[in-house]
Amino acid sequence: MTRNQFETRPGSKSTTHYGSDPYYLKPTTPNPPPPHPPRPPSLSLSLSLSLSLSRSISLLPEAVHLKESTRRSMGNDQSTPRNEAALLLQLSNYDDTIRRLRNRLSAVEDEEQWMNKRVESDRVKSIKAAEELKDCMAECQKMESKHGRLVRRKASYDVEAARLANDIKLLEIMR
Repeated sequence: MTRNQFETRPGSKSTTHYGSDPYYLKPTTPNPPPPHPPRPPSLSLSLSLSLSLSRSISLLPEAVHLKESTRRSMGNDQSTPRNEAALLLQLSNYDDTIRRLRNRLSAVEDEEQWMNKRVESDRVKSIKAAEELKDCMAECQKMESKHGRLVRRKASYDVEAARLANDIKLLEIMR
């Protein structure tokens, strides 16, 4: 568009911005195209919902995305049977991937439950072993104290025996 195209007064200076000349007409924009009629739910919509749902519950890895060509074909009003078949195949592949991931998740959860039970069992066993060890240590200390008392008693008996033996020798000498 040229500047003169928007002038309304002959001989007036053209301006490059709006608002400085009251007679300057703003260019009109063509009417936007009418919106497309709403599409009935189709395969592309169900695929889109399935993928967004699976992404929202984090079943699909981040690397799993629709190809750019498939994205373009999803927005296309004239989808061909070939595109529909490709989308069906891709949807089937995603469903298989989701099924495998759910199975793997279930297996991991089962293994986690088994490990949690084993950890709990080992924890209970270690607590029992610690209590038994504590009891054994207390019993050992009791036995050591008894042994100490017995050793002291034996030593006192040995001293008494030595004194008696000495007394006997003195009596034999005096006789």
